[in-house]
Amino acid sequence: MGRGGRQVYNRRGIRGVPAGRGRRRRGGMCPRAERGLAMFEVMLAGQFHAVHQLRLLDGALEQLHAHEWHVRVTCAGPELDAMDVLVDFVPLRQHLRRVLGALEGQNLNIVPGLGDGNPSAERVAVHIARALAPAVGPGARLTRVEVEEEAGCWAAYCPEPA
Repeated sequence: MGRGGRQVYNRRGIRGVPAGRGRRRRGGMCPRAERGLAMFEVMLAGQFHAVHQLRLLDGALEQLHAHEWHVRVTCAGPELDAMDVLVDFVPLRQHLRRVLGALEGQNLNIVPGLGDGNPSAERVAVHIARALAPAVGPGARLTRVEVEEEAGCWAAYCPEPA
């Protein structure tokens, strides 16, 4: 039961635990944990500096401005491998650094894959997820990419299971 005796559900209609009850993390609950199934998660973080400008609804562009973008990626899977890890941090971190390094110092409005639309934090998260997903080893999958455009302003992308 949620606060005040009511059930708490996420956007997909899966019953969860209300905030402040100990099982929540900033990015939300592990989807399988919401259903009472065991799941391991591995998280990596990185950052890059880049400029962008969004096209507003009236067609005007924002002023070109810079951000220090903070990124957190989550991989999940039900079992550990022979090394007793879900994902080897070293190669995954190297790949994340390559992906973020390609964005470092760039104008996101002209980066292939981002320049064909608004380079919003949401689209940056999708871009990173698509570039990073192939580097996740067997037995795990990329489940969430969080992007902080400025302090306290996060967007997240959760790719569909393959």
